Amino acid sequence: MKHIVLYLMLTSCTMTITTPTDFTTIEGIFDYCLNDIEYLDDKYAEIKLQYPEETMKAGTGDCEDKALLFLALVNKHLQIKGKLVLQIDHALTFVNGKYYDPTNGLIFTESPGKIVEIINYDIVAEKIILRRFD
Repeated sequence: MKHIVLYLMLTSCTMTITTPTDFTTIEGIFDYCLNDIEYLDDKYAEIKLQYPEETMKAGTGDCEDKALLFLALVNKHLQIKGKLVLQIDHALTFVNGKYYDPTNGLIFTESPGKIVEIINYDIVAEKIILRRFD
């Protein structure tokens, strides 16, 4: 969630207004994954995939975590089954004819580079997103 802090100078009050996240469009979900989930590289740590709900709760994740969250939210809220796109050292998604990179904020209509593997959502959900996502 985005927080806007308003400082009311006359009364010296601080008020936090939480703006709702738009999960009704691909762009809204993309914006959430890009801006509300901080990139945290696990390059030097043990590589561990987070479940989407863990990424949301932590507010952080690497490129695989952000891509998995994006796919899970698009499936849950828009009933669209995208694909996980794996490159040598990066992960992004393919949804409705476009490549979405929720880590770098980029959207491509053509392949953004060498692709190692593309995994359909049903396989991703079965093998990776093992928990129920509510």
